[in-house]
Amino acid sequence: MSAYLILLALFAISWAIAGFCVSTLCLKLRWNLVGGVLLIVGGFILPMIIGSAALNQHDDRSGVRLSDALTIFGMLEFSFTILLLVSTIGAIAGVLVGTVSGLWPRIDDDGNRQRSARSWTTWKLVIAGPLALTITWTLFFLADLRAKGRLADIRDKHQAILDVQEEVAPRQQNDAAAVHDALLLAILEDESPDWILENYRQGKKQPLSANIIFRRNDYDLLKIFLPGFPHTQSVLDYAQRHEDAFLELRRQVLREGLEYRHWDEEVARFTALHALARLHQDDLDSTIDDLKLLHAIANQSLDRRVEDSFSMVPIEAYRYLVFQAILGTTNPVPPEAYNVMLNDTGEVEPSLRRRLKRSMSQEVVKSIDYLLREQTAEQLDFKETFQRATERIIYQEHIPGCTDRLEKEINQVLEPSTDPFVAIPVLAFPMLGDMDEAWLLTSNYSSHMYHAIQFRYMHNVRLEVVKTVQMLEHERIEKNRFLTQQEFLIGITSPEFTAGTSIDYVTLHSPNTGKAEGAIVAAPSHRRLDDFIGLYLGPAIFPIVDATSPSLAIRSGQLNGTWELAQVKNNPLRLIIPTPKASTSNPSTPMR
Repeated sequence: MSAYLILLALFAISWAIAGFCVSTLCLKLRWNLVGGVLLIVGGFILPMIIGSAALNQHDDRSGVRLSDALTIFGMLEFSFTILLLVSTIGAIAGVLVGTVSGLWPRIDDDGNRQRSARSWTTWKLVIAGPLALTITWTLFFLADLRAKGRLADIRDKHQAILDVQEEVAPRQQNDAAAVHDALLLAILEDESPDWILENYRQGKKQPLSANIIFRRNDYDLLKIFLPGFPHTQSVLDYAQRHEDAFLELRRQVLREGLEYRHWDEEVARFTALHALARLHQDDLDSTIDDLKLLHAIANQSLDRRVEDSFSMVPIEAYRYLVFQAILGTTNPVPPEAYNVMLNDTGEVEPSLRRRLKRSMSQEVVKSIDYLLREQTAEQLDFKETFQRATERIIYQEHIPGCTDRLEKEINQVLEPSTDPFVAIPVLAFPMLGDMDEAWLLTSNYSSHMYHAIQFRYMHNVRLEVVKTVQMLEHERIEKNRFLTQQEFLIGITSPEFTAGTSIDYVTLHSPNTGKAEGAIVAAPSHRRLDDFIGLYLGPAIFPIVDATSPSLAIRSGQLNGTWELAQVKNNPLRLIIPTPKASTSNPSTPMR
């Protein structure tokens, strides 16, 4: 940053020298009228036009842009505009100084009074301005050359970190790895998977516009528990075809304790599908074992040697999908299921911290590769060349400082002692709101920080929701009814719950009898069924899935938003269970 500011000062000084020379040359002319016109036009009007054009090139937001230019982000974003403004200010300042000093009277050798401008040698004035500008531009490109070298060194440092991590996390080769890879291959080659996966594969083959994301609604697998659902049997057959290989993998991991750190998401998905299939056939013991396997997969994905700790995110979602199915079909839920869900999944914070640091090195390498990339023929214009050179000069100083500050902030935020229920990334990482952290704002790294904070929040709030569900079910069995709101609030104030954590409780009522047949326990930020920060007790979840598919939206987006289900006598805490769609025979396709 200091190098760039020094260069800007040199540009201002060189243009000031040029402006001084122009005004002095105009005042040396014998014809006062011609010299005055040239001085006004070339020394004042032309620089003002250039400066005004620089300010107005961003339309009506020029004032905001000018204030942004006081930050590192603004200097990078509007570097060419800043160059024009600095040059204009320098030139006008030089013209003013040259005009005043040039008009100042002095006595020549013959004793006559004359303008000071006429004492200057013409050739010195002609050479001084261009020479000053040439020296400044030469220094600018030398600074760019030095910046390229420093950026290359920074890139090599971060690439070395990545290479060492690759060596520390070699791909395992054991019996579990062989069975895992064989099962994965069989799943990928199966031409008759469940309807969701089949629709997803077909959709991916179709050309889509760049702004469309084809998303797989695996939460819709819960529809197999709806009576008469047409694709239930195909799901059961799909699970049965690969059951032998899957059970061998489960046996090796759960019984023999084998580890495999490179779990594929498709294997985790099939584990969840197999659990749902066995639950549909009333084999709760096998479902619990599948739940244990998903817990083991999530735990091993948090191993410090794994290069992508974010791979745990979809695995956790499949684990909660299975648990939700158990809550909808089993009464009472066996304590073993709660034990599996509440069992420590591993060191979430250290794992996320390692992943963020690795992502930081990856993004640094990616950013520097872009900065050092040769410009194409279409990009070889003066503005683009200056912009890229300015970015290199600033980033060669900024990136090391920014990454050091980021590493300290990551270490502080992802300590086990910090509040894990902070869901707003800017509150957790103040650097995200700092306009002087230009690399953080212009790279893709901020998205990694966002996902880390969101996942940590969701991971911890889900545990609170599971504990609340366990308490609620225990009280329901004892009282033979669902708790009232007051009883629920008393229950969650016990020491086993984290103080200050807000949990919503809503009962679900039959549309025919009005009797409470289910309940929703959710965090206030619960918006969609598949965010898994809301759990549903009782079989009401299955018609709710059918009614809200494909969006799966259950609550409006506003703070303390209203539920999408109808209310009992306008009571927002008592909702009516929806009637299953008549179109159940035509399941929804994945969302786009």
